[in-house]
Amino acid sequence: MISRRRGSGWVVKLGGSLDNEKTLAALLPVIDKLSEKHRLVIVPGGGGFADYIRGRSAARGVPDHVAHAQAVLAMSQFGYDLAARLGRGAVAHDRTNAVKALRTGCVPVFIPYPRALADTGVPATWEATSDTIAARVCAYMGYKKIILLKSVDGVVLNRKLLDRIGKSRLARCDVVDPMLGKFLGKGWDCFIVNGRRPERLAQLVSAGNATMTRIDT
Repeated sequence: MISRRRGSGWVVKLGGSLDNEKTLAALLPVIDKLSEKHRLVIVPGGGGFADYIRGRSAARGVPDHVAHAQAVLAMSQFGYDLAARLGRGAVAHDRTNAVKALRTGCVPVFIPYPRALADTGVPATWEATSDTIAARVCAYMGYKKIILLKSVDGVVLNRKLLDRIGKSRLARCDVVDPMLGKFLGKGWDCFIVNGRRPERLAQLVSAGNATMTRIDT
């Protein structure tokens, strides 16, 4: 039975680096299975769509605010793809859509356009990417738990995987965007998990532990 308590759900940011057939074929069924017992809201990364925008913007000198809008649209493109591929996926443009999807047993995939563009709290810069937008969605949903699925195990320092990292140090690592720490709420449960190892996502959500890096908030 899925918990209906406000604040009991997870935001799961599915990074663009995981946008390949082999990875998604293994990861998406795990998300579908977890959604049978847990409230999950998926926030897409930009994937290859954002890579195109980044390269085009650099080559043509596109202003930051324009590139930011295009990158949000890139996240939305990947999001529609994920919603279609998830067995229980549903497109959600706002909290009302997301809550309705959860109540009907679906997995809402939060499409950031146009809401993210209206969020003046997030600077229109490449330093605030889908990681930061996922944190904003987490706060908007009233949740306090967020998982950032990446193509790495977490933050590695001197060849050692860190069990924990303070959010003030996030700006100096290259695993998440440098603005993320400013948007994580105090007392949140926040984790960086390797999405290429979907069993770790299942372990963390179901049992509360897995190989990962926890961000101390």
